[in-house]
Parts: sequence; structure tokens; C-alpha cells
Amino acid sequence: MIISVGRPDAPVHQDIVLSSSHIAPEHCIIINSQNIVHLKPCSQTTMCYVNGKKVDFDTTVELTSGSRVIFGKSHVFRFLNPDQARKMNTKTEPTGGMFFYPKKKYI
Repeated sequence: MIISVGRPDAPVHQDIVLSSSHIAPEHCIIINSQNIVHLKPCSQTTMCYVNGKKVDFDTTVELTSGSRVIFGKSHVFRFLNPDQARKMNTKTEPTGGMFFYPKKKYI
């Protein structure tokens, strides 16, 4: 499964839509292959960070449960893979699937 991340004005539909001047129309893709998840930027100018390290255009980075993912300068998420979390004896959601939790406090 491939999940696309980008802006609403992208030429093709984006699965995760973010709005910001630092988000490219087609920003990056998230690839889930047999429950192993990777992030790959779509161009050299996109800003993608995993656990504080910039992901270069010509590379992919594996996302593991608990990874901190930043798109652009201000969209911060925590990635959760329930299967990996269970193996690490970490509290997880009761259902399967992959989750991105925004790191924003709601009042």
C-alpha cells in the first residue's frame, strides 16, 4: 500500500492533505509492504524529518512505532504501528492498522 502526502492543490489526489507554504503539492509517499513502513520524499526540496534527521530525496527511511515524523516545518506526527508496539510491550490502540497522531495539544 502506498499513501501519498501533499497539498490540496496537487495534480493528483493526496491521501494525507496538509496545508503550508513548506508542504509541496506532492510532498512524500509512505510505503507499507508486509507491515514494514517506509517514508520517501517526492523531490529534492521537500522537508521530511524522522526522529530529527532530514530524509534525503534519494533515500527511504523505515518508520517504527514511536517515530516522530515532521512534514515541512510545522506538521509533527507520532507514527504508531500496533504490531510493533505490542512486540515492544507498549500501550497501543485495540484495533489493527497504522496511525499518525498529530503532536498538537487540543484544549
